[in-house]
Amino acid sequence: MPSITDESLLLKTALTRIRFLSCGEKLQLLKKLDNVTALALLSKKDLEMMFSRPIRAVWKTDMIRERAVRDVQLMEQYGITLTIYGDEEYPAFLKEIPQPPFALYCRGDISCLASPCLGIVGTRHATATGIKAAIASAKTCAEKKITIVSGLAAGIDGAAHKGALDAVLEDGATGKTAAVLGCGVDIIYPSAHKKLASAILRNGGCIVSEYPLEEKPRPYYFPERDRLISGLSGGVLCIEAPQKSGALITVDFALEQNRDVWFHPVSVSYAEQDMRDRHNENKDVFMLPAGVLKYIQEGAPVADDMQIVIDSILASKPAENTLF
Repeated sequence: MPSITDESLLLKTALTRIRFLSCGEKLQLLKKLDNVTALALLSKKDLEMMFSRPIRAVWKTDMIRERAVRDVQLMEQYGITLTIYGDEEYPAFLKEIPQPPFALYCRGDISCLASPCLGIVGTRHATATGIKAAIASAKTCAEKKITIVSGLAAGIDGAAHKGALDAVLEDGATGKTAAVLGCGVDIIYPSAHKKLASAILRNGGCIVSEYPLEEKPRPYYFPERDRLISGLSGGVLCIEAPQKSGALITVDFALEQNRDVWFHPVSVSYAEQDMRDRHNENKDVFMLPAGVLKYIQEGAPVADDMQIVIDSILASKPAENTLF
């Protein structure tokens, strides 16, 4: 159990709050320092000399220990664990992405992320057809012991989590799913999904975030969160996504991270309708294929057969070489 007498844990939680340091720089500090008090004694000049670069961010040290103590108390209250890059429990796929998180706060069983994982993403404003497709796709994959990773948002994300929970394995266990948040794991966002979050935890899944506790959702946290959805997964399945959506940001991260990407057939009809709607709004402008249609035009596969997705995810393995 987390304890405020655990100096190592206090130091780790304090480091998660220093946003201007990279994962590698935090790991260096973790090796050099014995406790959070030693961190608070460092000046900005000390940090600049240590990392051979200017530090332009504000560096306040007066409340570092007090905040770390509160964080550990909250961890104990909510049953939250903290996994650091390099720990055995830290997801292997996440180690290989650019700018991996220094740490993951977790509620539930993080070991579900050691299983083959598929990211399922899509719009918050999904159609009934898209919701049905997300539930069915997630259920089919979860029945093959694939953990479904998504963002707990309304629409496709929530449907993907529900589909995984609908799956029943041969041993009678429920399918596993992991929700990645753009806020602290002590805050369930959106609040309408508190029951869904409870079901995820109750059935052996987990809720994870790189953000410290009590950290509220912010607009720029969600693209950062999206890189973790793809980073934790062997591939990403996109179901209904308009242009400039968070789902397509996740697709871009997946491609950057050398992950497989598929588009569900319903995403094509959704994109075509979106293109027609935009054309009707401005008939004087010629509409080039964009969003989902552009990816498919450039060679991204349409997942007409989920078995192809399943086989690819089950065969995916993290790279042996990692950044640190």
